[in-house]
Amino acid sequence: MKIFFSTFIIFLSISSLAQAENHLLMIGGGGEPKEKKTIFDNGLNKFSKNLKKSKWKYEVSFNGGHKKTEKILAKRYSKGIAPTTSFTQSNYVDLIESYRNKILTGQIKSGEQLMIIINSHGAERNNGENTHSIATSGGVALNLATLSGASLVSLDNLQEIVNLTNERGIKLGIVDLSCHSGTILALKKNAPNTCIVTATGPDHWGFTGPKKFSNNFLTALKPGVNLEDAFLKARLESNDSGYPMISTIENDKIIKNIYENITPYLYYYKPNEDKLTPYIFDNSTVTLFCKRQDDFTELISKINELQSVVRSKKKSFNADKLKELLLQYKKNQDEVLLNSMKLGSYKLDTVEIFSMPVNAYTKGSILQASYTWRELLDFNAEGALEFYVQNKKNLATVEEKEQYQAVIEFLKRVNARKQQLFLENPQLINYKDQTALLVQQMNKTQEMANSIAIQEKKLYEELYRRNQTNDPNEPCRSIVF
Repeated sequence: MKIFFSTFIIFLSISSLAQAENHLLMIGGGGEPKEKKTIFDNGLNKFSKNLKKSKWKYEVSFNGGHKKTEKILAKRYSKGIAPTTSFTQSNYVDLIESYRNKILTGQIKSGEQLMIIINSHGAERNNGENTHSIATSGGVALNLATLSGASLVSLDNLQEIVNLTNERGIKLGIVDLSCHSGTILALKKNAPNTCIVTATGPDHWGFTGPKKFSNNFLTALKPGVNLEDAFLKARLESNDSGYPMISTIENDKIIKNIYENITPYLYYYKPNEDKLTPYIFDNSTVTLFCKRQDDFTELISKINELQSVVRSKKKSFNADKLKELLLQYKKNQDEVLLNSMKLGSYKLDTVEIFSMPVNAYTKGSILQASYTWRELLDFNAEGALEFYVQNKKNLATVEEKEQYQAVIEFLKRVNARKQQLFLENPQLINYKDQTALLVQQMNKTQEMANSIAIQEKKLYEELYRRNQTNDPNEPCRSIVF
């Protein structure tokens, strides 16, 4: 009787495991020009081979309007639980609601795995967003930073999926292969069952194509491989200037110590992919130039701390090579920064304080606001003034008119000071154009950034492996494809 009872328990355990299912949703491909193919096709082909060998139940909402891409989807993704759809705004909303309902109704249950793979153009995070937005079909991304021209959806919508899966013991993997995808790590807060992989950091581009992280990851994610192992393999073997991240303690330590300081040296100038010029704009002051030097010194110090340990282990990371590349690129950037500062940019961190007129709206209090010269020069005070003057005419109550008039008087003061600054400092009128020209005259910035990135990836690997734990509860290790 005891033998039968034990056998029965084993049978129940095996049956329970057999019934546990894995669910995958792949979305993306938006924002592409109207051509037959897209930049995501290679990754689609590679991942389809791994998916075919797996037992995951999958659903795909991808692109739309590109013949070659649609042919790949029809041929290689034909066995999904639902027909492949075009990745539109409405389909995205419907899919999130669909998976929410699957969790609530028990179609996806405790102990099972859900993976969401996002492979699209990604925008920088906007004010008010927790994560960032990605492009859907139905528009072309004209600006790769803002994705203007494209139809967008926010990945903030995934928050409820994160909450529900963690509440119900479902393992959730989110893989965001878009540009600026590091912002999505914000979803990891209070989500112990969730693993998030990103193709790059919040301030960097992501890349597709051979030896790029997104393609490497989709190739490495084979049946039996967990998310952490696929991530580390893909990261080390990629040759672009992206900064892939993963939601583990090991990654968090590296980001805290390295990411911010090395970020400027992963920027480069290239039309439509220019992160370097805005960075030079924002650091062309004495104060920020000095902080930049301090950050660089700190970065070199951290590399030196690692150097002795790595040499003793005879690893592939070459600290001297990385420091040499960083110093070379920093000298080039410093030259541009100093020339930009000669234009008078060093004055841009000067602070001006403005008071709002005392009236019934301010209730006798003196309300003040401070702006740096940079903020003043960049602020469209004339446009704001015109808006308030025009809309004041349509107001009905005296109180509303007093409020608007107070703002109008304030904007007049701001605009007057801005015009005065231009008269006193005419060189600042086109400081951005002149600085942009200096940046464009720099040679081989992308080549330098990529060379640094290759060494950085070896540095990351060393740091990660040194601190790697064997915690079986870490979702990035326990979520297996």
